[in-house]
Amino acid sequence: MECFEDSDLARHVMFKPFTLIDLTVLSDEEIKEHGLAALMEALLKHSRDKKFLTILRRLLKDEFIQSVVRQIGDRGYFKDMLAYIANKVQAEEPEEAYQLIEELAGSFPEDREAVMTLADLLREEGRQAGIQKGMEKGRQVGWEEARCKLEQRLRVAGSNPTEISRLVSLLEHEEESYQSEE
Repeated sequence: MECFEDSDLARHVMFKPFTLIDLTVLSDEEIKEHGLAALMEALLKHSRDKKFLTILRRLLKDEFIQSVVRQIGDRGYFKDMLAYIANKVQAEEPEEAYQLIEELAGSFPEDREAVMTLADLLREEGRQAGIQKGMEKGRQVGWEEARCKLEQRLRVAGSNPTEISRLVSLLEHEEESYQSEE
């Protein structure tokens, strides 16, 4: 307790009984009755749903998100919500994610800059994922070309099929070692 500036307060808060809520068993309507905690509870409840973005768009359409954010009145809460959403939707459904961003920007014109920062973040993550995918595909093509050239050169050099197989197998083993190092 001596690590805390106010050890009495820490003791009081840390050892006070708490209520654990299983959000998965509550309906969205029940969650909406939880006041200011309702939005984060809804995000947490649906974060693993396959249709997370669709659910968010429905909550936005029902004015639920706007209502909670405006009641709280803290722009930091709104930005935290955006960061959480960005973390969850990374390149899952890009078209739907951008549609949600446009709807958020329309619903929160005063926070358009924060919403567009989310859009930029998603675009950059998508771009990085595309670059990574392209590099991976390029490596695969490169290894395949190396394998084909090796087989062709060994045939031209008169190597027997067993020797060709052995050397190609060594190249494949080298490829697997390279990939596991990444």
